[in-house]
Amino acid sequence: MRARAVFGCIAGLALAACVEIADPGPSFVAFLVTPVFDANVVFADDADRLKLTIEREDTPGEFTQLLQVFVNIDPVTGEADTTLTVPLLQNPTWFRVRLEAIRSSDGAVLFSGIDTVNVSAGTTGEGTPVQIPVTYTGPTAASVVLAPSDTAVEEGSTFTFRASAFDQSGAPSSASIRYLLVRPADSVILRVNRLTGQAAAGATAQGEVRVYATVPDGAAADTSRVLVGAVPVGAAMSPGYANVGVGGSTSFTGAVVDALGNPLGIYPVQWMSRSPAVASVGATGTVTGVAPGTAVIFLSAPDFSGDPAFTDSALVVVPAAGGVVVSTTANQRAFVTGAVGDTIVVDVTADMTFTAGELLGSYNAVLNWDPAVLSFVDVQTGDFPTPELNTNNVGSGELRFAQANANGTGGAVVIARVRLVAQAAGSSSAAVTISEMSAAQTFTNLINQVTVANGTVTIQ
Repeated sequence: MRARAVFGCIAGLALAACVEIADPGPSFVAFLVTPVFDANVVFADDADRLKLTIEREDTPGEFTQLLQVFVNIDPVTGEADTTLTVPLLQNPTWFRVRLEAIRSSDGAVLFSGIDTVNVSAGTTGEGTPVQIPVTYTGPTAASVVLAPSDTAVEEGSTFTFRASAFDQSGAPSSASIRYLLVRPADSVILRVNRLTGQAAAGATAQGEVRVYATVPDGAAADTSRVLVGAVPVGAAMSPGYANVGVGGSTSFTGAVVDALGNPLGIYPVQWMSRSPAVASVGATGTVTGVAPGTAVIFLSAPDFSGDPAFTDSALVVVPAAGGVVVSTTANQRAFVTGAVGDTIVVDVTADMTFTAGELLGSYNAVLNWDPAVLSFVDVQTGDFPTPELNTNNVGSGELRFAQANANGTGGAVVIARVRLVAQAAGSSSAAVTISEMSAAQTFTNLINQVTVANGTVTIQ
């Protein structure tokens, strides 16, 4: 007798199978085997090899394996074809058919199903369809990380998502991953290849799209937000503050950004120093210290729509030799803009980098701000021992704090991290006054070597 099995891919989603069994005489028997996938049918494409097992019931309730074959799936057509021969000993005969879809790269059985079929010698034609439930049995994952997590792209651009799956211990998992749109209708804005993660924005599309990466059992997924047709909203430079010695240099970066803060590289930027005799800046954002003092480094970029240029700025301090720079930065910037309700973190920093090896041993300081704009929350420990506080006047915008450390600390030392909350629109400086500062070990009085640089907070 003869058996023929054909496995194909239906619309790239499901596997189909056809098995025909016939005896040597004129009678022809046939049946069609159709796998019925569970909700994980979109993961069927990962299988590149099929395993077909046929068993026959020789005695009631007992099946004997007759054949077991492996069939490669054509990577182009998604089909597999093989011819099998099995004996039909009696009419009718029960056969048990087992299907397994395998990923050859690691031998994982991704899908499996089994069913029992009653074959009669009088059957003609293609036969009655036999549905075999096929379930996902491959690797799973506890978490998925999708990158980029949030991004913005121009119309007509292409990029590729990358996702990684991990098990409960945090080790990489070989679970299959698919990339899908949260709302399928968003495909007019962004098309995403569910197998590779390659994404293409529409030539004239604009809007927000959410993409998610998931594993077969749905137990782990991650989502990314994509802004298509990104609109520039401003300029941003980093860092927002720097100290540099005479003759030394440091580098800034800057770009026009979208609403997510992502850089839009198509917009050229220009650099300028408002005090080039103190600190100069090159075309690529490299700042060089020229003479002691302070300078504002200014970044600007044209808005080709005709609106005013986008700008951002940072403060640079060039200390004299042996100097200590005491600065206040808000959210790590000399000039920061926030909204009512934002938490503003003011770092009071003593930079000992330029003191020829001296370490900070002690200080006594006062921080002032506008209480109509900012409200005191607390003080957190920085790089120096937790300061001793006098908070009697924080309601009026004054915090007194001091500390000593016999061992000393070098480099840029955050002596206090003060948290404030923006409670009204307006502008406030974060002004620090130093009344005492000494070096550890050498006990050098540093007060005459201190340069103070105060940051500004603007609440809109």
